[in-house]
Amino acid sequence: MIALSTNLWISIALLVAWLGYLLLRHTHIRSFRDVIRLPGARKLIERSFAQTQEERKQASTWKTARIRRKVDKFVWRCHSEDSDLEQQLGQQPEAAANRAAAILLEANDRDLLKPRAAKTGDYPPQTPVERICTLLSEHPVAAAAPRLRQLVQSPDAQIRKSAARPFAALAEEQDAEDLVRLLGDLEQDEEKTYVATATLDGIETADEAGRVTPATRDKLFSPALALVGSLLCSPLGMLWRWDPERTIRELTARGMLTPDHKHYAATLEGLQFAGHQLDRETLLQHWHGPWPDPEERDTIQSREAILRMLGAHGDERDNALLEQVMTTIGDPCSGEAATALIARLGFGNWDRKMNRRRFRSSTQLTDTERRLAAMTDFEVGRSNGGLDQYFWNPSGDDWPLAIEAFQQVGDSQRATLLQDAVARFQQPPSRDCDDRCEQLAAISQDNEAFEDLEQRKVDLPIEVVTARFLMRHEEELRAVWNY
Repeated sequence: MIALSTNLWISIALLVAWLGYLLLRHTHIRSFRDVIRLPGARKLIERSFAQTQEERKQASTWKTARIRRKVDKFVWRCHSEDSDLEQQLGQQPEAAANRAAAILLEANDRDLLKPRAAKTGDYPPQTPVERICTLLSEHPVAAAAPRLRQLVQSPDAQIRKSAARPFAALAEEQDAEDLVRLLGDLEQDEEKTYVATATLDGIETADEAGRVTPATRDKLFSPALALVGSLLCSPLGMLWRWDPERTIRELTARGMLTPDHKHYAATLEGLQFAGHQLDRETLLQHWHGPWPDPEERDTIQSREAILRMLGAHGDERDNALLEQVMTTIGDPCSGEAATALIARLGFGNWDRKMNRRRFRSSTQLTDTERRLAAMTDFEVGRSNGGLDQYFWNPSGDDWPLAIEAFQQVGDSQRATLLQDAVARFQQPPSRDCDDRCEQLAAISQDNEAFEDLEQRKVDLPIEVVTARFLMRHEEELRAVWNY
């Protein structure tokens, strides 16, 4: 009996081991190559990213279902594993970066570069390699450099853009030629991002870490300078750190410091970001022209850049010019002149000062601050979602203060617009958000109650209105905001 029981238990153990072996064989995947060898796996991978959850549950045969489970398991592992890296970065950045590099080395097939499922909440959807490359940009791992060097040679702009930033962050002196080529790569990926932009970001990351040698800087200087005006980001801040004299010399040689150059505005913005301003006399000379076409877009942007730089100079002698442009109805630069005047007065970060006090407690705001906040809240609500959204949100609580503030600074158009909107309510809008929402629902079931009012045009940019208010209450606000 004992022997029989022992044999029975041995048989059961062998059966369990055999079943476990079959289970592991059909579910465990060590690498992408294990999956791709299975018949029909590649087509299933391509279809798996496009199908819905319900469609993926359906399989024509048991064999197809088995392959699909293997594919889903591997794709899920790649998608979930790299999404967990960000959480691990805060605790073990080196270990997380090494794991990201290991995943990148394994993900050597184009299928793994397709966007993950939309249910992850990413917008726009990122691929596993994009996520991994983003992590490696901040935490470079030398072991990933050879693989990145291969990816930046890809004919696919999406892959080149993803790999360009971490590659540039890891690049050594012998990679300078590849970096020059990537800086000249102005092909866009699916997200309308230039490969050159990602490359420039990686170079700046490496430069901040002190990994860019003087010889590499010398080779990259001119190609990077050629990107001024072609990208949303400017390389002038980095180039100014490298060599201020050479920056001005090359900009002058290229004619980029003359108003008739198409990238003049971008050049001034980049220099101002780098902490450098052209002298005031030169700016005034450029301002007075002559301009080939005052209404042309490049001309408007150039004149606005001059106004911003004059505001940064902080010279009181420029008040008259800034106020003149600001108060000229129809001048496309009036809003920028108002912003420059606000900067000249030292109120460049007034919104952060007020919002910091506002978010701590709205009761801390003075009556003047509340009128300023009500005025800007109205403009934000009207511009973003219309008058319905303004009255629906808590920002509409202070509509009487907004009317008062607009009247104070002479903006009769916005004051009248808000008064006409208030008149559409059966009773004056409540200062309580919940009650006001009920009033709004009674008159605007399909967001049509204010449709005609929203078609009205206002002449004064909100920057001009804000500048007038700040100038009117300058002394009081300086004391409140500790300027």
